[in-house]
Amino acid sequence: MPLDADGPDQISLGPTLSPINKSISVAFAATPPFSLSQFYRGGPYVADHPINNNIPAGPATTTRSFGQYNNGGSLVLRHVISSNVQNLNLFTYASSVQRPTSQDVSNGYDQNRRYDAYQPGYGIEFVINPGVFVGSAFASQAALVTGTDSVSGWHPSVQIRIVNQGVIIGAGGAGGQGAKGFAPPTNAQPGQGGGTAIDAQRPIYINNAGTIAGGGGGGGGGGATPPFAPLVGGGGGGGAGQTGGTGGTSLEQYVNQAGQPGNGAAGTAFAGGNGGVFEPGVFPTGGSGGAGGGRGQNGNSGQNAGQTGLPHTFGALGGAAGYYIVGNSRVTWIAPGTQQGQAGV
Repeated sequence: MPLDADGPDQISLGPTLSPINKSISVAFAATPPFSLSQFYRGGPYVADHPINNNIPAGPATTTRSFGQYNNGGSLVLRHVISSNVQNLNLFTYASSVQRPTSQDVSNGYDQNRRYDAYQPGYGIEFVINPGVFVGSAFASQAALVTGTDSVSGWHPSVQIRIVNQGVIIGAGGAGGQGAKGFAPPTNAQPGQGGGTAIDAQRPIYINNAGTIAGGGGGGGGGGATPPFAPLVGGGGGGGAGQTGGTGGTSLEQYVNQAGQPGNGAAGTAFAGGNGGVFEPGVFPTGGSGGAGGGRGQNGNSGQNAGQTGLPHTFGALGGAAGYYIVGNSRVTWIAPGTQQGQAGV
C-alpha cells in the first residue's frame, strides 16, 4: 500500500502494526534484511519516479529519518510496450484482468501487477521500447489516450509517467478526390486532417526520447478542365501515419501516357504518399493531386488544371497536420524529444 501524502502519521520500517501505522518496507514491497539507509529515491527499493519526489535521493550514506516518508511515496507499477500497438488506452492496459496480480519487484518497480480501479497513491510508468510504434487505425481516434480520473478509472492521486523511446503517431489523413471536367463536372475534394498522437485526458509526465507526431494531412485533389474528356484531376496522396492515409481517387482512374496512375498513393509510417500525376498531351490536361504531408505536416494542395485560357476547376487544399498532443496544459514534459505537428491546449 502506498504511503499517504497526508502525514504526519506513525512510520515504521517493518510490518504494519496498526490502522494508522505506515510501513516503509511494505509500501515498497521490500524483502528483509534491509535498513532505512537503503530506502532512497533511485536506490534498491525506491524508484526514481515523480510519485517519490518527496523522498530524498541517495547516496545510501545520507542520514535518513522516518519523518521524510510522511509526505507520500509508492511502489511504481511499470508496463513495458515491446511490440507495435494501436489505440492504446493506458488505464485499460494497466488494469487488464489478464495481467497478474502478484508482485515481481526490482528497484522499486513492479513489472507484473495490474492496477485496480481507483486505487490511491500509486506511481505508474509506461515504457515504449525503441523501434516500437504506437499508432491508430483511424485519423478520428488518438493513438494513445491516458484514460480519465473516475471511480472506474484512475484515482486523482495516481502519478503517471510515459517514457517514450519509440514512435507515437496519429493516423494519416486521406487524400482528396480529383475533379472531373466532363458532364456533370465536379470539384476537387480537400485532403483530410491527420490524427492525434496523444490525448492527455488527465495530468501526466512525459519523458520523450523518441518521436511524438501528429498524422500527416492528406493531399488535395487536382483540378480539371471541362468539358473535355478524359480530363480529370489526380487524387491527393495520403498523409503519413502508422496507418497511412488512403490515396484520393481519380474519377476515371485514368493512367497517363507515362504509365503514372491518376490515383494518389497511400501514406506510410515515414512519409506522405505522392499525388496522382497527369502529363500534358494533345488534349488539355487535369491537375495533379497534392502530396500527402509527412509526420506532423500539412498536406499539399492539388494543382489547378494545366490548360490556360479554358474553363477549369481549381485544385483543392491539403489537410491539416494532426496534433502530437491534445491536453498540453495537463502535461509535464521531463524531456520534449522530437515533437511534430500541432499542440492543443
